[in-house]
Amino acid sequence: MQAASAARRTKTSSSRNLIVGLVGVAIVFALVRLAAGEVEVFGTAGSPAHVISPAATTETPTPAAAGSREQQRSPPTQREVWPLAQRQGSPTTRHWQGVLDALDRARAKAWRQGRPALLRYVYLPSAAERLEDRSMLRAYARRGLHVQGVRLAFGSVKVVHRDPGAVRLHVVDQLRPATAVDQRGRRIELPRDSPSRHTIVLRRFDSGWRIADVRVR
Repeated sequence: MQAASAARRTKTSSSRNLIVGLVGVAIVFALVRLAAGEVEVFGTAGSPAHVISPAATTETPTPAAAGSREQQRSPPTQREVWPLAQRQGSPTTRHWQGVLDALDRARAKAWRQGRPALLRYVYLPSAAERLEDRSMLRAYARRGLHVQGVRLAFGSVKVVHRDPGAVRLHVVDQLRPATAVDQRGRRIELPRDSPSRHTIVLRRFDSGWRIADVRVR
């Protein structure tokens, strides 16, 4: 699809040629303009997307599944994760699923309210994903849009390394259905994401965990 190819061209320009998937993570939407009754989709950056309108011709960066930097997907399965996602596995696995979910809810609030400052509760100050999320949030705001439903479903979470102040996780995640809303309250469903594998590094910061890095697996 044209949108998916545009995302790949944008993301592979990064030095590491990797995609960030959370919390994508992933990330990951089409930039939608609702004006004069016309809907246009301006590419995607963060997940494979589908063309919503034949009028979509202009490419612009879009919100990603957790601030995605590169589009190099490796779908683990054809089935969707989000309708089936639930906390499962060992107590350790469930704990980290809960940590990721809390970070993801904080990120969703920033997108829903159009407030980039709230990303400080999600990412480390030095995280590249934070800068990218902030840039995309501002791009939506300039067009009078906010995005609802920027949530990730975690199909699996595995601890691969743990230090006192850091943890490395292997996850399978998928962006749930999301909607762009303009100042008149008009809504449009954004392109759907596919499940992806990522390595997420969390670090202790202040009183909680923050995302330090996300890479495709």
